[in-house]
Amino acid sequence: MKITILILLAGLIMTDLTQASDQKNQAKVKNLVQEQTGYEAKAAGDQQDVESLLSQSLSEDAAVAIAFLNSSVIKAQLSSLGVSEADMREAGILRNPTLSFKTRTSNEGGVKRNKEFEIKQDVFDILFWPLRKKIAGTQFKVSQYETAHQMTDFIKEVRLSYLEWLTAMHKQALAADHFKAQEASLEIARRQKEAGNINTLNMAEAQAIFQKAKIEQLKTKQETRMFTERLRTMLGLTVNQFFMEEMLQIPDLPKEDLVVEELEKKALDRRLDLLMKRQEIKHLEQSQNLAAAGFLPDLEVGYNQEKETSGHTLKGAVVEGQVPLFNRNQAQRAGIKASIETAKHQLDVMEQEVLLAVHLGYLNLMTNRQIVEAYQEAMPLYQQMIKETLYHYNFMLTDVFHLLESKQAELETKKEYVDALKNYWISRIELENAVGTKLDYELVITPLNKKDHQPIDMNHKHHGG
Repeated sequence: MKITILILLAGLIMTDLTQASDQKNQAKVKNLVQEQTGYEAKAAGDQQDVESLLSQSLSEDAAVAIAFLNSSVIKAQLSSLGVSEADMREAGILRNPTLSFKTRTSNEGGVKRNKEFEIKQDVFDILFWPLRKKIAGTQFKVSQYETAHQMTDFIKEVRLSYLEWLTAMHKQALAADHFKAQEASLEIARRQKEAGNINTLNMAEAQAIFQKAKIEQLKTKQETRMFTERLRTMLGLTVNQFFMEEMLQIPDLPKEDLVVEELEKKALDRRLDLLMKRQEIKHLEQSQNLAAAGFLPDLEVGYNQEKETSGHTLKGAVVEGQVPLFNRNQAQRAGIKASIETAKHQLDVMEQEVLLAVHLGYLNLMTNRQIVEAYQEAMPLYQQMIKETLYHYNFMLTDVFHLLESKQAELETKKEYVDALKNYWISRIELENAVGTKLDYELVITPLNKKDHQPIDMNHKHHGG
């Protein structure tokens, strides 16, 4: 019996010694996130780290880094892993032994007390302990995949929010350019009206165009503020934190060498939701093995010692259990079997949906790329139109309103081009999310060329002037 007690105590000690640390498990999740997004999941840092990133022009990489360092969403997602880890530890701990002690007094006078001591432990709890730990570990791995999936989705939202904000900044700059051009147009119209060169209708048209440009500028400012606040919130920044002094360009088109078949294969191998579902099936199969032993009776073995009133001591082994005549775990085994079949069919559906998402994402990316390339071909044509119109304006072959119409057409095309670039990068982020990994490309980001947002020079002298 002493040997039995020692075995029980050893099992209890081993339970604590085999538990992994919180930091180690969080590191595994961060590695999964890095594999999915291509970004290093940095540990939460202090405000000096954040301020260092904010002291330079904000890039997409910097925005993601700030999110890892500062966002409460990321911190909450990592902290939630501790709940699942606690469940795993609980499942890996042996049940406590049953201890009982009785003391009784006989109604005969002068008789000593009767004392009885008994300790019992569930035998099958010890025998199936390694399997239970294995099942708990598999379930915890499902939780790790789920946490990594949530973090990956949040990083995707950060990247999309950054892209929307950067696009809004560029459209605001274009609107300011347009407003300055219309402001110059209105001033020229006033001079021409005073000189009698245009009528009241022309003047009213110039004023209406100016007011429309003013409204557009106010709208873009409002949109920029909205995306600014949204990004600040996602990064966990305060009202007094943020923003860069120099706006960056929206990245241009990278060289494309994507093969849809390779992307589909990667998606089936790397998507976290697929990995999570496969782990769930593995967990069910392991649970089925444990449930298969359900026909065995509950069996407790222990030690009993009783000191009789006569002074004699009785001691020996105790065996106690149930007889499995009726309930042999049939319902649980059938339920697990049905759950396994259901999960396998769900996995098949998920894999088909993933392949469809990758295929459509690839087609969307290629289409958006073609749209951007078409705008890139169109932009020089608008610049040539302005150059020729300005030439005609200098030689009094056209009026200022025609010149400004050409400039307005160019500005509208620039805004559409900015949106097209944004849509391309959104579709690339969506494709990466569908594949389950960051798609490598060569990217160079440079400060915005301020010449791209200069108003047209209206002070050209006419030929011979």
